[in-house]
Amino acid sequence: MTDELTMPFTGHKAEHLSKTLNSISECSLPVEVFDAFLREYRETGDLDKARFFAACEWDC
Repeated sequence: MTDELTMPFTGHKAEHLSKTLNSISECSLPVEVFDAFLREYRETGDLDKARFFAACEWDC
């Protein structure tokens, strides 16, 4: 049994997902960035790539 908590639907580690979502909520356009993040995440399933895409899309 592992000590790392993972999300049931995505399989990502809870800490990684939390850091990603916190970084989005702390930017100047959180709703817009989150929308772009979700779109890219749906296509790739990659948290880091989706966050990078959203940041570039909205210059955050």
